[in-house]
Amino acid sequence: MSADLHIHSNASDGSLSPSEIVKIAYAKNLRAFALTDHDTFKGIEEAQIEADKLSIDLIPGVELSCNIGETDVHILAYWPDVNDPDLLNELKERRKNRKERAIKFVEKLNNNGIHITFDDVLSVAKGSAIGRSHIARAMKSKNYVGSIQEAFNNYIDVNSCCYVKKESCSPEEVLKMIKKAKGVATIAHPGVSKIDEHFLNLKKLGLAGLEVYHPDHNKSKINHYEKLAKKLNLIATGGSDFHARRSSRGITIGSYSVEMETVEKLKRKSLKLLANT
Repeated sequence: MSADLHIHSNASDGSLSPSEIVKIAYAKNLRAFALTDHDTFKGIEEAQIEADKLSIDLIPGVELSCNIGETDVHILAYWPDVNDPDLLNELKERRKNRKERAIKFVEKLNNNGIHITFDDVLSVAKGSAIGRSHIARAMKSKNYVGSIQEAFNNYIDVNSCCYVKKESCSPEEVLKMIKKAKGVATIAHPGVSKIDEHFLNLKKLGLAGLEVYHPDHNKSKINHYEKLAKKLNLIATGGSDFHARRSSRGITIGSYSVEMETVEKLKRKSLKLLANT
């Protein structure tokens, strides 16, 4: 049996509830899955209740962004203490920044003839951590675009006319925060961020793994990161990065997964961190 270590719910920018995700993971015969929403633990409790009912293992997690220069880097944290006060304060601040960034997106869109409001975005987000996908959905609901991808391509993606740069911090700061919360840190989709030369230094700061198996990695990239993870003695992880049932690429929960042996390696890292408390 296997595990999908990268899944998003509607607690952030996914389309399904945490309980719906658990049911799909169970139907896909996964033994475990990680709920890794952006900047929030909001979906963990609901997912855990459903996971307990179905006897499937939930790995609580979160996805945090940071920057190396102008490069956006995402770090996944597994089994962090969801009650760690410093981490909770950081997540609260990040969600505040998300709202402020969304307001700036709306202003830019308005100046470019896309007349949506911040309330439209809030209506779509329904209390979740606001992301660009919510802005795209608001645009689609007002018939300014025909698809979410069109909104990203033409308006809100990097280098598009209405893009707003996010406030961020360094990987060193994120890794320090994850380590304090006893979480196990891995780099998400490294083939996107392309920061290979930094991994050795990040490992010294607590990085435990690389997300080798991911929808954005072709066979060549998978082969490259398998070798690099082995060379640096980092755990090769993987996940679907699932967001929506109707993915344009046909990605669903479990499309990318790892064997339970990988989960056990990560868990041993977690237990070691706890033992050093």
